[in-house]
Amino acid sequence: MVGKAIPVDIKKRRKVQEQEDKLLAAAAEVIEEHDKPKAKHCSIRSIATIYEVSSSTLSRHVNGGCSAKNFNVLRQKLSTAEEDVLVKIICELADQGFPASCQRVTDMAESILKS
Repeated sequence: MVGKAIPVDIKKRRKVQEQEDKLLAAAAEVIEEHDKPKAKHCSIRSIATIYEVSSSTLSRHVNGGCSAKNFNVLRQKLSTAEEDVLVKIICELADQGFPASCQRVTDMAESILKS
């Protein structure tokens, strides 16, 4: 029997997680390489090629930058729990036949932030 199809958003999340794992592994190797003598160094670009990540992203990460995922978490106004509450309210309204407009969602989010 064939299993269920995997939703697109879950596929995207898995791919992003795989890329982030590759980036962390590559960054760890760059840091290891930095401790080796200069003659035996591998360049950031060659390590990035091995791990199939962008060399500029790897360089930025090694120099103290954060991933886009972590950066966006810092910019969020609602926490994950508050987002879950908002989604639950929107779904309940939709089930009752009241689709949420953009303004209504904004108002609900602001009321969640105030409480």
